[in-house]
Amino acid sequence: MGFLTIVPVRMIGPFTAQVTIEERHRDEIAITRHPVEQGAQISDHAYRLPAAVTITGGWSNSAPANLGGGGGIIQSAIRSVTSILGTGGNENFVREMYEKLLKLQASLVPFAILTGKRNYSNMLLRELETDTTAETGTTFLFRAHCVEILITQTQSVKISPNSVQADPSKTGSVSNAGTQQLQPVPGG
Repeated sequence: MGFLTIVPVRMIGPFTAQVTIEERHRDEIAITRHPVEQGAQISDHAYRLPAAVTITGGWSNSAPANLGGGGGIIQSAIRSVTSILGTGGNENFVREMYEKLLKLQASLVPFAILTGKRNYSNMLLRELETDTTAETGTTFLFRAHCVEILITQTQSVKISPNSVQADPSKTGSVSNAGTQQLQPVPGG
């Protein structure tokens, strides 16, 4: 009796890498350094920073025989993935994938990221890194640094400028009362 192994779907926007080598998740809060009033009803002492995730992954346009004998975890991962998925030897595949990630970054449109640990929404690709060496020339190994965009909804409310003021004559906004005649000061 065989067991079905479910591999979590991993995606950066609409793209799924052939291999995901590493995912680094970062969630942090900023804590102010100024004194905070005890019992204050506001949260000015700390606030959540945007979530961030760095994904290291890759694609290959090489058949397994063309990967060479290089050792290491990256080469092993790429060899195992291309032996299963292969791309049929399309020599432009990695260039196309690199260009697609660059277009995703340049679009400035938030996208979703699915990882093995967490799903993110409203993410932008802040930084895309890739190195090419003699061993990785037919692969696209990347490091994508993505950051969440904190999106909020605001509401505009129109109120009368004088309706909530204790002394509108002192704190109210300036209003046009038309042309006025000067009046003599009483008792003067």
